[in-house]
Amino acid sequence: MSDGSALTETTNRRTSYPSALPRDVETFVTAYGIERTGGAIPLGWGRRRRRRPGRCYEAAGQYYREDGVAYAEGRALCESGWLPHAWLVRADGIVIDLAWRTPGQRYLGIELPDRVVEDAHRILGHYGPLLPAVVRSLYWRPALPRRLSMATADAP
Repeated sequence: MSDGSALTETTNRRTSYPSALPRDVETFVTAYGIERTGGAIPLGWGRRRRRRPGRCYEAAGQYYREDGVAYAEGRALCESGWLPHAWLVRADGIVIDLAWRTPGQRYLGIELPDRVVEDAHRILGHYGPLLPAVVRSLYWRPALPRRLSMATADAP
């Protein structure tokens, strides 16, 4: 897992979406995030791509219910540095990035159970960064990682 030191220093001059996670979310992602390597998009997923900055949350939010994938959010490393990002993760750990033309080199994030994603979408009313709301909600307690695991275990 990354120490996250490079994560808070990055700026992105080419896009208008935030280039840094809020400090409390950054701390949570650094402490509990899973780091994965980017790669080619798996067969069958190409038609679902959005390929525009800022559309990662929408793309991942629309397809997280597909069999064998989980919604993940945190940071991804691209040519311009670490950026807040959302992606999907297959059960075998393969990253499915539906937003970027070139997959990120590395991904550091939290996989959220479907139930948590559904609650956050319902409360926020849009596809957008969910992790700040999750971290700051009733879910954010020292037991949050255990609660997320329990929510996954309870899922049908």
